[in-house]
Amino acid sequence: MNEIFDKDEQELLSIWRSISELEIPEEEIEFCEYAQSFLDWGNKLLGGRRKHNIVSINQAKILLLDKYFEWYRYVPRSHRFKMSKRGHICIFQVLVSLYNRLKVIELDVTPPMLFEPLPPPPMKILPRPSLAGIMLGEDTDNDES
Repeated sequence: MNEIFDKDEQELLSIWRSISELEIPEEEIEFCEYAQSFLDWGNKLLGGRRKHNIVSINQAKILLLDKYFEWYRYVPRSHRFKMSKRGHICIFQVLVSLYNRLKVIELDVTPPMLFEPLPPPPMKILPRPSLAGIMLGEDTDNDES
């Protein structure tokens, strides 16, 4: 059995080595005009924020979703429900791509917690200070009227 397996393996290797370039040509998938405009807007949104903080990231997420739904209402029906990359890239794929880029920026600014933080130390309750000295003013507790 080993002889057969070795012979088949050798034959397979010789066939494999005889093919000079075994590459699958990549098809360039084009963006539709709506997706390209949405992508250009999204690149400006993410590129214009040099100093990222959690507030600006959250604002960018909201702006991104708002703009996506503006495009969603604007594009023809055939582009609204296009979820695959077959044929062309549409606005949903652009949304996913831009959101993923935002998520990477967010994780860079606020990495996920890998452990629970220690609880704060308990507060020390100080005794109430006793008053020493002369009290000035009227005593309202002992009314002698």
